[in-house]
Amino acid sequence: TLDAPNGAISYLWNTGATSQSITTSLPGTYTVTATPVQGVVCNAVFTATIDTAIGYPLADFLVDTTICVNEVFQLNDNSTASPGATISFWEWDFGNNSTLDSSQSPTLSYNTTGNFLIKLVTGVISPTSGFGCYDSISKKVEVQDLDADFLMDTVCLGDFTQFTDLSQAFNANITDWSWDYTSDGIIDNSNQNSSLIYPLDGTYDAILIVGTSFGCKDTITKQIIVKPLPSASFFSSSVCVG
Repeated sequence: TLDAPNGAISYLWNTGATSQSITTSLPGTYTVTATPVQGVVCNAVFTATIDTAIGYPLADFLVDTTICVNEVFQLNDNSTASPGATISFWEWDFGNNSTLDSSQSPTLSYNTTGNFLIKLVTGVISPTSGFGCYDSISKKVEVQDLDADFLMDTVCLGDFTQFTDLSQAFNANITDWSWDYTSDGIIDNSNQNSSLIYPLDGTYDAILIVGTSFGCKDTITKQIIVKPLPSASFFSSSVCVG
């Protein structure tokens, strides 16, 4: 339905209709000449264009809902259009005050933890008028981070070296601990805190890897010093009484 403005004493559409409003289902350009009370010298012409039916989109995208800080990941457009229509417009808002992205399936990363709402707007655009039909969808992603750390003892050979986990998780919970006491690539212990007697004195590189249930990980390496045992010795001489 096309409505001309109120207040005129007569209307004349290019279809021949003389009513204030007309109804049509046909595409094309429609004009109406409205004659005000002042007369035809003050006639006003109004134009409206009805575009060809172009279809409509249904926005959707695929994304992992849990992401690690600085992890590069992709947003996969999964939008569909009505039969015969083609989506030609994409606008992404990553929820972090960055510039809007117009690619179909962009890649990105977050450098801070938190929950971010990602919004996608898709559109089916008319090639003749530039007008279009749009749809949008938003999904939340959770960004996690870890900071691996531990405390250890400097001990003498034969004593237990105690390893105390000091790791922190941000927007997450730590669920996995992997200790490599000698940096040989073999995981020696998977408890949060652990202890060990090193077989020889010397300096060792101990590694702790911590992780979340969603696969975020962080690693730290520290040097462990195991001191050798002292060698007791003394010298005595024979003397006479007195």
